[in-house]
Amino acid sequence: MEELLKLIQQLGRKHDNLRVFQDFVEICACSISRPFINREDRYFAIYSRYTDEEMQQFYQMGQILLHESEKAPQDILGQCYMQLELANKQRGQCFTPLSIGNLMASILFRQEIEQQGYYTLNEPTCGSGALIIAFCETMRQQGFNPQTQLRVIAQDIDLKSVQMCFVQLSLLGIPAEIQHANPLTGEVMECYFTPFYFLRGNKNATTYQTNRTMGRRP
Repeated sequence: MEELLKLIQQLGRKHDNLRVFQDFVEICACSISRPFINREDRYFAIYSRYTDEEMQQFYQMGQILLHESEKAPQDILGQCYMQLELANKQRGQCFTPLSIGNLMASILFRQEIEQQGYYTLNEPTCGSGALIIAFCETMRQQGFNPQTQLRVIAQDIDLKSVQMCFVQLSLLGIPAEIQHANPLTGEVMECYFTPFYFLRGNKNATTYQTNRTMGRRP
């Protein structure tokens, strides 16, 4: 992760660390979405702010994120956000340490899985997805497979948090619908579906994709 932080800080000398971090997360989110939902307008809006050499650094950052995700389930983006000291620059956000997530997850799910074969997890303030990632790791430790025995619905009012959660759950192969939404009012601005959500044949994702193509709101 140190290599990822260095690349963000290197670009941040010119563009600001927060801007680089946000753009990196959105580039990843747009790229992962591409086979299912077209978000190229947002991708190219970011592309226009950087040189080809700088975009190559974003590519390197994506490779590092993928490599780190393959080592073990972890909240890489949340850790980066905190270590770059960006929390005070954007709504005072502070992401949950993974150790707390592991403790909470260990008591939640076994009975429901044994009864119906899977567990549905709703996280109304998902942030970067730390609690969900911890839940997935706890499932694995107890002999369950979160890729086939977990269904995630998550919300956050902050779009960048939604994108962080989406990127990390996508890399972990978790079927998840992450909503840019206000959980208190029920308003949903946008939805991000992980590739595994589509691959599991969920109708909500197909309907959402059709509505976006036709210019309808979620």
